[in-house]
Amino acid sequence: MKKTYLEKGFTLIELLVVIAIIGILSSVVLASLSSTRGKAQAVALKASLKSIQPAIAVCNGDVTTLGITGGSAVCAGNTALLPTAAQLGLTTVTYTVVGSAGGQSYTVTTAGHPVAACNVTNAITISESELVVPTSCK
Repeated sequence: MKKTYLEKGFTLIELLVVIAIIGILSSVVLASLSSTRGKAQAVALKASLKSIQPAIAVCNGDVTTLGITGGSAVCAGNTALLPTAAQLGLTTVTYTVVGSAGGQSYTVTTAGHPVAACNVTNAITISESELVVPTSCK
């Protein structure tokens, strides 16, 4: 039997093939987006932790020439002023002061980061001059 001009349309097989192709393409896109999201969260963690560096520089320098009187709570090892776990997108964060005024730095323990490599114990170090993060958390 010949199709006439009035019998337009797609067969069921053609429609199923198109739906299958769309499904495959969408799964590839979603997979690449999830890895990008993790990388972005790792970069955000590093940027937040890097914001501590100016405070450490003040603690290690001459605070009187900067017009800071009475010292700084951060210089005294008060970690309450540092970014909280919620601000960093973590379940827990622990800061440990290493050294004393004039040579102070922090080691950071993190937990609850979406990127498993960023959940580390005392592997992140923040000093006046650098932020050291494990290479797997980049």
